[in-house]
Amino acid sequence: MKKVLFLMFFNMLACLPLFAESTTKIRPSKGAESKAQVVTADFTITINCNSGNWSATATATNPATTNHIWYLYATTVAGATTGGTLVSTITGGLSASFGWLDLSRHYYIRHYSEVPGIAVETRLAVPDFSANASLTYIFKNKEGVVKDNFCFGEDIFLDPAGTSNYDRYFISVWRRPSGSNANFAFYADYGWTYSNNIGTLNLSRLIRTSGENPGEIFEPGYVYELQFAIANPPNCIPWIELKREFRVECCAGFISGAFELFEESWYLKVDNFETYDNIGATHSWVILSNPEQESGSFSDYGYVGETITTEPGPQIVALNISHLSQPYYTVIHRVSTLCGDYCYGQQIRSSHLREDSELSKRSGDDCELCGPNACDFLDNECFGTGFLTMYWEDGAAFKIDWVPVPGVTDYLVEISYNQGPCCEDSVGEQWVDTYHTTNSYIYPDITWGNCFSIRVVTICDEMEIWSEYVCDESHLTTPPGSETKFGSGGTTGKDLSLPLLYPNPANEQLSVRLPKGAVVETIRLLDMQGRVVFTKQQPDQQLEIDCKAFPAGMYTIQIINADQSQAIQKVQIIHP
Repeated sequence: MKKVLFLMFFNMLACLPLFAESTTKIRPSKGAESKAQVVTADFTITINCNSGNWSATATATNPATTNHIWYLYATTVAGATTGGTLVSTITGGLSASFGWLDLSRHYYIRHYSEVPGIAVETRLAVPDFSANASLTYIFKNKEGVVKDNFCFGEDIFLDPAGTSNYDRYFISVWRRPSGSNANFAFYADYGWTYSNNIGTLNLSRLIRTSGENPGEIFEPGYVYELQFAIANPPNCIPWIELKREFRVECCAGFISGAFELFEESWYLKVDNFETYDNIGATHSWVILSNPEQESGSFSDYGYVGETITTEPGPQIVALNISHLSQPYYTVIHRVSTLCGDYCYGQQIRSSHLREDSELSKRSGDDCELCGPNACDFLDNECFGTGFLTMYWEDGAAFKIDWVPVPGVTDYLVEISYNQGPCCEDSVGEQWVDTYHTTNSYIYPDITWGNCFSIRVVTICDEMEIWSEYVCDESHLTTPPGSETKFGSGGTTGKDLSLPLLYPNPANEQLSVRLPKGAVVETIRLLDMQGRVVFTKQQPDQQLEIDCKAFPAGMYTIQIINADQSQAIQKVQIIHP
């Protein structure tokens, strides 16, 4: 059994007794005053630890006293010699031993003794073995810089160098708003970990992924108090704790969405980006197509799609870009956090359109959206469709669909027959069918045996963006119900100065939307005999024509511009 005698000086273990001042009570008897001068109840305490059994032995230092009574009290206050709860009493003898003391409590011994006519009493706190252990730690970042003010997104590390004599440790986190004098409120509990070798701990990761209630993060705008404690019951080391504070706040420029962009086997891949997984950051990747490296206008960008990733790179953010016709692809990485959104762009030129023999992996081309940039344009700009397909669905229905564009309220699909860049050599009748939809697909009624092309208009509030024409000559003679065939992709392009007519066929009302910036002098509606049934001088960009009185049939819209150039389109009026 190991015995340790606690000292009263130098805080070292030695063989000197721990004395307390005696309290003397004099009973009325002859000669009592002279006896009081030499009678005391002083005693020493020796503590022992035997495989977790904390025991204390009290020994009187005055052998002349008699009628000894030893009282053991438990208390919650270290060093206290009053109050508490009486645990055990031993009567008689110059010494008394108390075993299996509770490491979670504090104790003191009250010693009563007497000689004829005199009663004396002394109280002494029972020492523990906490002096045999050491607890110390500091906060630092991943670069090893010691600090107590951290940026949101910065991992916070605990370095317990110098901590000794433990077989377990405990961590809990409390917090209060920055600038507040309120009491700290409980926030996260990592609980106990059984180990005698702590090492440096990533606190941000611990409370995010482990502990008794994982999932918490060190949110900005708070002061945090860390409760760190150790214990070693086999060595009778009780709970020893040390509390320290640190602050977390939003820091300008700390969070970055920087990444590397690659093209590999027709895939767009991203890598080497910071995940910020310990703060619950969301990573979204917006893919845009554009015809030129410097497009000059957001309306030139086509929306190809958006991908969310939850793991570190490399990650595929776009599949099979081989059937997209634009040469450049811009990827915007948006990192969404409690401190706001942070965006970073990279651009790549598609390898299957390059004229050189460079390797397909390439990133970092200069562009107006590359590098750090504000995320506002993703929310406020209107993009066109960057990926449009047409095909037979299940061999039964002809379908046109495209990637839904964020912020778009309506789509107009224009199918042009025997005209436009796809049908320059066509000699058949020319007309345009227009479909309005709030979905990202339509099932059009195609007039087979004609050359046709398709383009889609995205409408965001009052803004409209036209896609390029998409040609698919494989459908010229394909009847409904044949096998599935896929069309080609299309991307956002510039306005081709043609009016938009919808619905087409029209019933009671026909809407005419003129291209932005067009200076139109006159707009006319002519029937099949060439008679003008409607005319409007200096029309607004948006025009509504009442068709209820017009007989059903084919009509022609004639647009006469200020420079006397003209454009015509066919429209059908029906009255079911």
